[in-house]
Amino acid sequence: MPEDTGPSGYPPRDRFITRVCIVAAAVALLFLAWIIRHALILAFAGVVVAVIVSSVADPLRRRTGMQRGYAVLVAALVILLILGFFGWLAMPEAQSQVSQLIERIPASLDEIDRRFGAWFPDDLMQSGGVVRNIAARLASWSTALFATVTTVILVIVAGIFLATRPRTYRDGLVSLFVPNRQEPLREALNRAGHALKAWLRAQLLSMLVIGAGVTAATWLLGLPSPFALGLIAGLLEFVPIIGPIAAAIPALLLAMMISPAMVLWTGLTYFAIEQIESNIVLPFAQSEVADLPPALLIFAFVAFGAVFGLAGVVVSAPLSVALYSLVNDLYVKPLNQPHREAASVGGGEG
Repeated sequence: MPEDTGPSGYPPRDRFITRVCIVAAAVALLFLAWIIRHALILAFAGVVVAVIVSSVADPLRRRTGMQRGYAVLVAALVILLILGFFGWLAMPEAQSQVSQLIERIPASLDEIDRRFGAWFPDDLMQSGGVVRNIAARLASWSTALFATVTTVILVIVAGIFLATRPRTYRDGLVSLFVPNRQEPLREALNRAGHALKAWLRAQLLSMLVIGAGVTAATWLLGLPSPFALGLIAGLLEFVPIIGPIAAAIPALLLAMMISPAMVLWTGLTYFAIEQIESNIVLPFAQSEVADLPPALLIFAFVAFGAVFGLAGVVVSAPLSVALYSLVNDLYVKPLNQPHREAASVGGGEG
């Protein structure tokens, strides 16, 4: 008697083997992704760099008509020259104030130890213990710093290459999927790129506002090294959740050397600046960005930090924006489209 082939046209045994192979391939793919997860997060960092460079190269290309490769090269040089110019202007003052800030931290720790020493272990709060720990770890920190600088250079170079021929890399990724899914995926990737570009513009504005606001506020309060404090606050604003908290710690340590009232005023100042940035600047700057739920951003921050380490923490916000856009276009909208169409038809008939 002929074997029952079932509704799919294949014998049950073949269908079972096919399903087992699919599951095994999915498990193997997940395992491979876990092994190369650090390379994947660095690749996304390269995408972020490519989006930044493209934000300058695209308008330049439209206005001058030059080829994309030359426009990207000019854009990268312009960005480097602008950063170098401001660095050259600010470096002497920044270096001086950062050095003063580092020199004052041990004295601040001694002041905290004098006032609250009974609450903390001696090795944690004494400046001598801190200095000894720093000296003991200096070699490992130097190695980590060299590796970090090398990684940053590789990410920048990769981002420039991605910005030179973005369609080639996008279409190469799309070609890995079945033909009937390629066009929706291509459109979703384009929209994710636009969302990421809008988020980066908004984030740059927020970093500038925070940096300038902290510099001016700490100078008015009379704290030492206001420019260094503003620079730290502006840079750490890129890191969600813990960035603003970490930026306030050096200012609070310096305020502790002055008086408890200065600590209170410093904390209130940082809190007020963050509230202005969150409730006034960000809503205006992120008008083109997808409305990412704050709780989802917190969960993504924790998850990416646990999986990818420090690199995941740094890029958790832009990665969340890109993934949110992709999931919304590739899964949420297609899933709910039939229900919306049925509801519209039912409403029209009624």
